[in-house]
Amino acid sequence: PGGPGAGGAGAVDDRFVLVGLGVAAGFTALIQYLLSRMESQQAGDAMHWLVGSVAGSTWPRAAVLAASLVVLVPLLAALVGRLRILQLGDETATSLGLPVPATRIALVIVGVLLSSFTVAVAGPLAFVAFLAGPLARMIAGRPSFLLAALLGAVLVLAADVAGQNLFGRHEMPAGVITGALGAPFLLWMLVRSKTSGSGR
Repeated sequence: PGGPGAGGAGAVDDRFVLVGLGVAAGFTALIQYLLSRMESQQAGDAMHWLVGSVAGSTWPRAAVLAASLVVLVPLLAALVGRLRILQLGDETATSLGLPVPATRIALVIVGVLLSSFTVAVAGPLAFVAFLAGPLARMIAGRPSFLLAALLGAVLVLAADVAGQNLFGRHEMPAGVITGALGAPFLLWMLVRSKTSGSGR
């Protein structure tokens, strides 16, 4: 029923996901190899960063992150309107005059750069984007990049405060807290989507 165009889009999306999984697996293997070649102290520091923590952040790192946000956030704001048009489908977006391939490339580049700078400072904090986006949509009733960004910042801050104060002398990295929150939320979202789908 979706026609050839819909089937082709689905195949492209599947390939995109599979390529992402393959690249992630390759880099995971590379990271594990590098960890096995490090000294124990260096490996410990690297593992602490891989879990995701803001404990090692410094003002120079924060300054670099702030400078990147000054450049990238306006670019993202300029692309948000195009993203909403792109959600209507490739054919509709093209008929409205949107350059679909160029828009996708620009969104990917800006998203990767934003993720790269934040991960470089705090490590790969698990589930922050996954939690912030759906929560923002639940609160606002529609997708909201600004609200999602604010919720993401609040989640990281709350996870860091909780990790420093709720476990006695043993500080818990913020990534462990966000992962512990994100995993059940993911399961709840999966059950909710399955239930709503079967109710139709």
